[in-house]
Amino acid sequence: MRILTTGKARFAIVLTLVFLSVVPYLRILGNDFVNWDDDLYVYDNPLLKSEHGLHDIWFTLDAPNYYPLTYTFHYLEKKAFGDNPSAYHAISILLHLLNVILLFYLLAWLGLPLKPAWLATALFAVHPVQVETIAWVAEQKTLLATAGALGASMAWISWRKSGKIGLLVLLYLLYCLSLLSKTITVTLPLVFLFMDAFQGRGLIQKKTLAAISGLLAIAFGLGMVTLAVEKNLGSTGSVVASMGLIDRFLLAARSLLTYPMMVLLPTLTAPIHPLPKDPSGPIGWLALGIVLFFAVSFIYLFKKHARSPEIFGTAWYVLTIAPLLGWVASSYMRYGVIADRYLYLPGIGLFLAVAGPAVRFEEFAYRKNVYAGKSAIVAGLALVGALGGYSMSISGCWKNSGTLWEKVLESQPDSVLARSNLAEYLYRKGKMREAEKLLNQAIERSPDDPEVMNNLAALKLRSGKYAQALELSLKARRKRPAFIEAVLNSGLAYLGLRRPADAEEELKAVLHFRPRSARALNGLGLALAMQQRTSEAIRYFHDAVKAAPGFSEAWRNLAFAYFLTGRIQDSERCYEKAASITPGDPALWSSWAHARAGRGDMAGAKDILERGMHYLPGSSLLKSQAKALDWR
Repeated sequence: MRILTTGKARFAIVLTLVFLSVVPYLRILGNDFVNWDDDLYVYDNPLLKSEHGLHDIWFTLDAPNYYPLTYTFHYLEKKAFGDNPSAYHAISILLHLLNVILLFYLLAWLGLPLKPAWLATALFAVHPVQVETIAWVAEQKTLLATAGALGASMAWISWRKSGKIGLLVLLYLLYCLSLLSKTITVTLPLVFLFMDAFQGRGLIQKKTLAAISGLLAIAFGLGMVTLAVEKNLGSTGSVVASMGLIDRFLLAARSLLTYPMMVLLPTLTAPIHPLPKDPSGPIGWLALGIVLFFAVSFIYLFKKHARSPEIFGTAWYVLTIAPLLGWVASSYMRYGVIADRYLYLPGIGLFLAVAGPAVRFEEFAYRKNVYAGKSAIVAGLALVGALGGYSMSISGCWKNSGTLWEKVLESQPDSVLARSNLAEYLYRKGKMREAEKLLNQAIERSPDDPEVMNNLAALKLRSGKYAQALELSLKARRKRPAFIEAVLNSGLAYLGLRRPADAEEELKAVLHFRPRSARALNGLGLALAMQQRTSEAIRYFHDAVKAAPGFSEAWRNLAFAYFLTGRIQDSERCYEKAASITPGDPALWSSWAHARAGRGDMAGAKDILERGMHYLPGSSLLKSQAKALDWR
C-alpha cells in the first residue's frame, strides 16, 4: 500500500483515526439501554436467555428480524457481560473503530491519494450523523453489516487483481456475513462495478458478471426473508404501504436529497425525523426534477471522470441508500422515512464526494500561496474537530429512554412514538400516573395506533385494571390482526379476570408463533393451574424458566406448583432460585411462607417471612402474614 511509506507515517495515521473514532463517543459509555428495540434485541430478548437460543436464532423466525449473525453476537455479549450497558456501548465504539480502519485501507487499496482518503475517513469517523448508530445498542447490526461490507469490498479488489479462487470464496463469505447481520447491503455488488471503473479496469468481464449475479441472488433471497418477517412487525401499517408508485418515487427523491443536506448541515440530524406531510406536493416534484437533472449530469460526467472521488462517491451513495428510500415498506416507516442510521454505510460516498473537492481546493490554495494552503489545512482540521465535539454533545440525548424521548418531544411535540415510549419508561420507574397521562395524550393524537393501544393495555395490566386492558388489547388486534404482543396482553388480561379457559386459548395462539415466549409459557401455566391442571402447568412453568432462566415469577410459580403436587424438595429449590434473582419481590416470600405453612411447618414459614422482611422491612403484605402465623 503506497500511501503508508514509513513506520512513523503509518503510526501517525492510525493514531489520528483511533482518536477520532473513539474520543467523540466516550460519553456513550455512561449511557443506559433505551426502550426502542434494545429490549427486543438485547435485555428482554428470550432467545439470548434460552438454552436453545443459538438454534432458534439460526433456524427459526422467532426474532424480530432474521439477522442471525447479529443475534449470535448479542448472545455472546450476553454471556460475557450480562445486561451491563457500558460493555455493549464499548463494543459499539470498537466496531466503529474497526469500520474506520477498514474504510481507510479500502480507499487506499482503491488507489485514492492520502489526503482525500484520510479526510473522507475522518469525516466518517466523527460526523454527528453517526451518533445514532454508535450510541444505540440495537444498531450494532448496522456496525456489523458495514464491517462485512467493507471487508467484502476489499476482497473484491483483491480478487479482481489476482483472480484467485480463495479470494472469491472469501468475498462470498464476507458478503453473506454482512447480509446475515442486516440486509441493508443488498445493492453492494453493484458498487463493485464502479470500483472497477474507478480503478480503470475497463469492460465488464464474464467472470465479473457471474460473481455479481451470484452475490445479488444471495442478497435477493435474504431480502425476501427480511420482507416476510417485516410484515409481522407491522410494515403494512407504515405510511409507505399506503402510497402509490408515483408517490414512492417522489418520496425517494426527497429522501435522496435530504441526506446530503444532513452531511452539510449536521444540526439536521435527529433521533426521529417526522414523516413528510405531503409527499406528492410541489416539493416532491421539485426534488424529483433535481434528482433527474443530477442523474443525467452523472451519466455525462461518468464517461470522462469515472476515476474521480466525487463520481465514485456519488455512485456509492445512491446505490447503497437505494433500498432505504421508501420503495418497500418497513416497520420503522410507521414513524419516519429518513433516519440517521440509514446513512452509516451510504454516507461513505457523500464523505468521498466532499473530500475530493476539499483537497483540490487546498492544493489550489497552496499553489497560489503557501500560507493560504496551510490555512486551508488548519480550517479542515478545525472542522473535523468541531464535528467531533458536536457528536460528543448530542450523544447525551441517548443517556437513557427518558432523555431520548424528551429530546424528541422538544422538536416534535406531537410525536406519538415519543409519548408512548416515554410512558413505558415512566411506568417501569413506577410513575404510573405520568405514564397513563402520556399514553392518553398519544391516543388523542393517534386514536388508531395499535402500538399505543397495546402499550396502554400493558399499563392497565400492571395497574390491575384487567377489563380495560382486555378492551384495549382487543382493539389493537382489530387494527393489526397479527399483533402478537396484543394477543399476549389479552391472554394475561383474561387471567386477571379469572377467565382461564379464554386465557389458555389466547396464550396457546401466542406460543404457536413464539414457542419460546417466557411470558406466554408462564401465563399458560397459570391458566392451567387455575383449572386444577397442575401437572400440565408444571410443564409450561418449566419451559418458561428454560426459555428465560432469570424470570423470577416463573420460578416462583413452578415452586408453588411443585408444592401442590407434593414435590417439596423441588419446590424449595425453585423458591431459592427465585429469591436469588429478585429478593425484593414480596409475592415470592408470601408464596413461600404459604407453602411451608400449608405443610404444617409454621416455624419454617416464619423463617421465610423474616428473610423477606430483611429485604422488605416496610412490606405490609409480609407483616400481615406474619401476624396471621403468630395467631395460628
